[in-house]
Formats: sequence, C-alpha cells, structure tokens
Amino acid sequence: MIQRIIKFLAIFALLFVVVTIHLGIAYMLPFPWNSLNILFVFSILFLVFRGSGLVIWITCVMHFFVELYSAQPFGIAMVSSTFSLLFTYWLYQYIFTNRSWYIVIILSISSLFFYRVMSTILLWLFSIFINDIELPLSSLMIQYGWEMFCTTVVASMLYIIPYMMKPREQRPKKALFL
Repeated sequence: MIQRIIKFLAIFALLFVVVTIHLGIAYMLPFPWNSLNILFVFSILFLVFRGSGLVIWITCVMHFFVELYSAQPFGIAMVSSTFSLLFTYWLYQYIFTNRSWYIVIILSISSLFFYRVMSTILLWLFSIFINDIELPLSSLMIQYGWEMFCTTVVASMLYIIPYMMKPREQRPKKALFL
C-alpha cells in the first residue's frame, strides 16, 4: 500500500515538473522552438516506452493543470488532448505496432494534428454559440505547423538518445530505429 502511494506521488511530482517546464521554459525559447509542446513530447515518449493506456490519464491531468493558466475557455485543451492521445494510443496499439523512430514521428504528427483540429473546432463552436472570438486561421496554421515540426524533432531525438548511449555490444542486432 505504501509503495503504491509513493509511486503515485512520484508520478504526480513528475507531472508537476513536466507541466512547470512546459509553462515556464517552453515559451522563453527562441522563435521556432517556443512552439514546442513539451506535454506531447512527454506523452508520446511515455506511450512508446511504456505502451500503457495510463498515458491518457496522465495527459488529462497535465492538461488540467495547463488549463488553469490558459487564456482560452476552460476544457478545450483538456478535452482535445485527451481525445487526441486516446486516438494516438489506439493507433499505436492496432496500426503502428513496432517501436521505431519513424513511428514516433508519425504518432507525434498525428496526435498533434488531431489535437489542433479538435481544439480549433471547439474554439470555433465556442465563438459561434457563446462568445465572439476572432480566429485568424492562416496564422494559426503556421503556428500549428511549427508546433508539429518542433515537437516531432524533439520527440524523435529523445527517442534515439537511449539507443545511442548503449555500448555497441549491447545494441540489438535489429536496431530500434531501422
């Protein structure tokens, strides 16, 4: 029982650190890298390394904390990210079943694409029914493209690092990323 509590507190502390890094550091980076989505990097790598459905709950909790500091209406990012990672988990379980770096790239792009499409649709619905919000789609698409690029590059590089750190003798004959 105590081990479960310690494990839960360790996971909660890790989530707090990831959210703090996302909110505090990601926006202070130079231009293209300030659109890096650290939460999705963490979620994709957790999904690929652990292969657990726990990633959906972790994403929901992380985006709940982000929602507390967000300027958009409450719930849009949390709902979009949770359904996006649910879809990504399904893709990982039933379609992209191997653990290679190009699967990390495909999962990163597909999860961010689904997340941004869903959040844009929810913002658009919110602007129609509740409040009048200006949605400049051309600048949003450029921002989403940079976010997909930066997040995918960082996730794929962080996936390759553990493989490259192993001595040559301990590396599998068929590499993880080939």
